[in-house]
Amino acid sequence: RYRHFIDRKHANPAAMRATLIDEVIAHRSLFHTSKLRWLRHTLIFWGFAAMVMLELAAVIMREAVPAFGGADVWRMPGHPLRLLFDLAFDLTGLMMLVGCLLALYWRYMVRGKVERKYADTPMVLFLGFVMLTGFVVEGWRLAQLPGQPGQVYSFGGLGFAALLSSLGLT
Repeated sequence: RYRHFIDRKHANPAAMRATLIDEVIAHRSLFHTSKLRWLRHTLIFWGFAAMVMLELAAVIMREAVPAFGGADVWRMPGHPLRLLFDLAFDLTGLMMLVGCLLALYWRYMVRGKVERKYADTPMVLFLGFVMLTGFVVEGWRLAQLPGQPGQVYSFGGLGFAALLSSLGLT
């Protein structure tokens, strides 16, 4: 399709790899532009990417492993693999929530300035809402089951469980 613009013989795989690492993985040009924009973008992007990969692995652990006769560790309270998933989900969710809060803070700070054109407020509000409600639902679940083994690994949900319990919203 783009053969008349870019020919394969002129492709530079080393430059493409460097661009992948510098711009997609490390976001270097954004880092040099603004440390706060880099941090919020990195937290949201890598939190989301890690959460997608975690959910893929969780689906395999919840559905495929037991379907093929393996142990259903997802339904074993306190199983180390399940606790590791709980910790990883809370870390990635917290990364995204902090990134969204930083993005909203940055949006507030650049109001009326030319940098405002880089604000993506609807997406940030949506992602922040999804992460916040996820922690609230996890908090409600943990508030119903006090003292279960390994709850400390769901530290975000545990914090919301304490908040909801103190407000009498369990």
